[in-house]
Amino acid sequence: MNGLYGALGLAKRAGKIRAGDYAVKDSLSKSRARLVLMDESLSRSAAAKFRQLCEAEGVGCEELPEGIIGGAIGKAGCMTAAVEDEAFAARLAKMAASKRLT
Repeated sequence: MNGLYGALGLAKRAGKIRAGDYAVKDSLSKSRARLVLMDESLSRSAAAKFRQLCEAEGVGCEELPEGIIGGAIGKAGCMTAAVEDEAFAARLAKMAASKRLT
């Protein structure tokens, strides 16, 4: 498996990713989210809203280059995702911070 793209796909296949705005908000409200990923092309207001929700829940939030989230999980156009597994979240956060995409 190579980089962030592969790790996101693996997490999706393992059932540890909730994709889309409503699913992410639901995951945050139920305290299941361990990391929230946002597409860099997400609107400023939406990004600010997700950052605020993450901060309130004590959940990490990372911004990824355009198209990475949707492409990796097989849902083109998807701009937000919540990782619900601690190990996947730690690995993805580390990769996102180092910008290791492939």
